[in-house]
Amino acid sequence: MAAHCIRIGRKPPLFSLVVLAAMAVGAGAAQGAAAEDEKLKEVREMFTSKYQEEDYYRADRLLLTATKRKMALREAPAIATVITADEIAAMGARNLMDVLQTVPGIGVSRNEQGFFMFDVRGISTVKSEKILLLIDGHSLNKNYVSSGLVNFGDYLSVDNIRQVEIVRGPGSALYGDNAFVAVVNVITKEAYELEGVEVKLSGGSFDTSKFSILGGDIFANGLQAFGSLNYWQTNGPNLAIAQDRLRGTPWTTAPGDADTAYDALELFLKLAYKDFTYEGHLVNNSRGVYVGFANALTDDNHIEYQNFWHELAYRRALTPSLTGTAKVYWDHFEQDASVQLMPPGTGFSFPEGMIGGPMCKASTVGGEMQFDYDFTARNHLLLGFHYEKMRQYDVKSISNFDPNNNNAYIGAVQDISADANWNKDAIRESYAAYLQDEWEVVDDVKLTAGLRYDHYNDFGDTTNPRAGVVWNFSKQGEVKLLYGEAFRAPNFSELYNDNNTSLVGNEALEAEEITTYEAAIGYRLTDRLAVDLNYFNLEISNQISRDTSMSPNEYANIGGSKSDGVELVLNYQFGAEDYLKLTYTYQDPRDATTNEALPFVPNQRAGGSVNYALSRNVSGHADILWTGERSRPAGDPRSAVDPHTTVNVAVTAKNFYQGLEVRGAIYNLFDERYVDPDLSGATQYIPNDYPRAGISGMLTVGCKY
Repeated sequence: MAAHCIRIGRKPPLFSLVVLAAMAVGAGAAQGAAAEDEKLKEVREMFTSKYQEEDYYRADRLLLTATKRKMALREAPAIATVITADEIAAMGARNLMDVLQTVPGIGVSRNEQGFFMFDVRGISTVKSEKILLLIDGHSLNKNYVSSGLVNFGDYLSVDNIRQVEIVRGPGSALYGDNAFVAVVNVITKEAYELEGVEVKLSGGSFDTSKFSILGGDIFANGLQAFGSLNYWQTNGPNLAIAQDRLRGTPWTTAPGDADTAYDALELFLKLAYKDFTYEGHLVNNSRGVYVGFANALTDDNHIEYQNFWHELAYRRALTPSLTGTAKVYWDHFEQDASVQLMPPGTGFSFPEGMIGGPMCKASTVGGEMQFDYDFTARNHLLLGFHYEKMRQYDVKSISNFDPNNNNAYIGAVQDISADANWNKDAIRESYAAYLQDEWEVVDDVKLTAGLRYDHYNDFGDTTNPRAGVVWNFSKQGEVKLLYGEAFRAPNFSELYNDNNTSLVGNEALEAEEITTYEAAIGYRLTDRLAVDLNYFNLEISNQISRDTSMSPNEYANIGGSKSDGVELVLNYQFGAEDYLKLTYTYQDPRDATTNEALPFVPNQRAGGSVNYALSRNVSGHADILWTGERSRPAGDPRSAVDPHTTVNVAVTAKNFYQGLEVRGAIYNLFDERYVDPDLSGATQYIPNDYPRAGISGMLTVGCKY
């Protein structure tokens, strides 16, 4: 039933032209590589040899995110997963969601607007704002809902990723806001890894198509350049909605199909010259609204987002023991929307449907200074200072109803910002200082302790410590004991939303807080077989939730949540490209006040991945993901959401003809019919929840030169 109104609404800024020009230069340089002089060869060797020491085996990969400096995963004071570019390619991942859903302790579902929702260790929110998303350490949580995954999870290309680091547990002692239950850091490729041009074309189910081009090179003067362009669009799967919240009324448009179409443009550029590094990133996307903002199936919707950021960093060794890093950045976010909340005729009124359009812009500027000092070979000190200012402006609301008069019809869609705006212009300013000390107390025993202080002009101060002990008791095994606290600042939606008959903001909100204890043991039974067992216990206080005692409902710091559980991971490497990975997660998330089980998340998850070289040039991959039963809240008349299992497979052929690579992938191979739970409550729910896609396929052809 839903029509797809999808468009990229604005021309990309000058930044996009710079990216294209850089890639063109890279392509030209690659074509002339055969004629390069001896000086250029020396420069290439200097940069490539710099990174050869960072090669690693599966059991001992390098992790940057846990301490802001690279160390072996088994020595890092964190419970983390590192997924490499080769693994991402082998699984046929379409986006970051496909990657994250294979990580133990993490679940992925959809909400009524079609956005991916991520739960970590049983803690889930609609906007996934409790997870910090980084690209090369740069935060993407820069919008009015303070979420990076909402606006980027679907649209980040996986082609320019070197590896993804997922640190489960609190990270505010280093990263501040949003590093609450997890930090996801996307590490991008470097020029030396490509030194040429790579082009990929993809096509598949639901009229899906994708085009990407990557270019990178190291020039004779030492300049390193890497850039990428990605564009993809899809009509999305035909997901039938048998009944919506308007069931039984004369104006319902169900049964019909969910609105699942979208298109997106992504540009990325990285330049490095001597001690300077520049990174720029743009994502423009436009999408429909899946089932709809109000759980009512409608026809004419579009939401457009524009996100871009620039970061300039300078890093220099001041002495043999002291290194300083300084960076400045600018982020920009825009939302433009026109949404049909209810279909035509609703309430025997609204001939064009009930239409609203929340719009806003946000600009963030910030800077950070960091000093790394080696007191001794056994002691490393990290000291940092951070400043940020976020300005939300041009907040507007268009509508054909009056939210201050029982949503009465007012005729043509018009600007109602003066009297009934949905949010407001606002400024948030913060500064922070952090300190971390890594100390090898005795051989093979490392102590990490850190503390960060943050001050915000709108809600006050917060201080968050961390501590960890890692004992590498043998070459085969290690034990980790970890403690951390973190915070999440109330976002502009929770603070300032207004003129809504169901839920409004509260400017008196304080930050959410979490305390987490973790223990882990890892052991390599053989050179090829490793087992990891992790335990976690977390408790959230000062939780920002809906206060149903207010009319309209209001955001408030009410109650809390808690969860404990275990994660079991088995890795078996039985060949250069052949591996098996099995994961199992048990979690018990509960309301901290009532001790009732938290709804919509399972108690158990399990997964398996296998990669196998079928021949010299052909390899196969399979991922099996099982999600256990998901319960409902008290008062919801529906039964629990059934368990489901999905199987994704991919076959890759490469190195058989002049840089050509072909990959075919099938998702949900056995066409499992499953749903994600509708979260709307006991009165406005969709009886059959939110359907997920059945079997689908994608074919990708790539060429390097």
